[in-house]
Amino acid sequence: MIEQHLEYTECYVAFLDILGFEQIVRESERNPDVLRRLVLMLNEAANIAPPEKWVRDLGTGESKQWRMQVRSFSDSIVLFVPTESQMIASVLETVRFLYDCLLEMDCCLRGAVTIGNMYWHDMWSADAGRDSTKASADAVGERVVYERFSKSDLPITLGPGLVEAYRLESCRAKHPRIIVSNALYEHIKRVEREDPVKRVPASPLCSPDPHNSDLWITDFLREDSDSLRFLDILHPRLDRHYVIRQTISRTDDGKTIRRNVFNNQSREEWLSSLREFIARHLGSSSDVPIRGKYLWFAGYLNACLAAENVKLAGLQPISLGLPAE
Repeated sequence: MIEQHLEYTECYVAFLDILGFEQIVRESERNPDVLRRLVLMLNEAANIAPPEKWVRDLGTGESKQWRMQVRSFSDSIVLFVPTESQMIASVLETVRFLYDCLLEMDCCLRGAVTIGNMYWHDMWSADAGRDSTKASADAVGERVVYERFSKSDLPITLGPGLVEAYRLESCRAKHPRIIVSNALYEHIKRVEREDPVKRVPASPLCSPDPHNSDLWITDFLREDSDSLRFLDILHPRLDRHYVIRQTISRTDDGKTIRRNVFNNQSREEWLSSLREFIARHLGSSSDVPIRGKYLWFAGYLNACLAAENVKLAGLQPISLGLPAE
């Protein structure tokens, strides 16, 4: 057995849960279309490209490349990356992207994002292990390919940070929202404000355009009526101009051409489709707890529509009817 020094690493951690998953699975036994939608949904979560980022140490001048870890099982999705990566905006943007994907598939996402210790292996960093892997493959002579209890870079998911994120999601989130822990909120405020040189930009939550230079990450965190803060997925300056399809081709002279197709849906179109989604589920649900989740969502959307009543005059608030018990 190879002895290794193991310790936890402080990370940003998100735990996400697909709401209504049990009912969807039951329906998938009877309806092939539901099964197809379920498979597409889980494939989207499992195949998301993990964001990467280069971070330069201002003291040593050395740079390191980080890659966010994305793990999914059944109805749960976990994201985590060391805080040293300064990738909190990327974590929140990935959560927002997954939230949008689930809405497109007629489902809601609920979750929590926090800061806490996780097991992290250096091989998971984007720049780690490339040369050593090649050297191992090219080596001449005997080499160890298996030794019991020696493998530590497998994609395991472990740590107090995950336990806390799960607790917040299951006990506090309640509605289809992504709550942010107080510890993470205070951390974000600190890294945003204490040193302008080290300021972590709000991009990619918003586009990196100069007109967004006044935005902080905390601008995208909204305080709810129960005093919990959550990711404001309806914020008007979120960047939803993401790639939905990519093709690669080669020219006759051997050059590679990469073409991207972007999501060009307007904000008005997106909010209109969201309004239809919420109203439809409110109209078809008689279960009090489930209805309560969509009533919350309707109230959240109505508040955003009221704040943008000039630009979105064609969209009417959703009638809430009787409040949830």
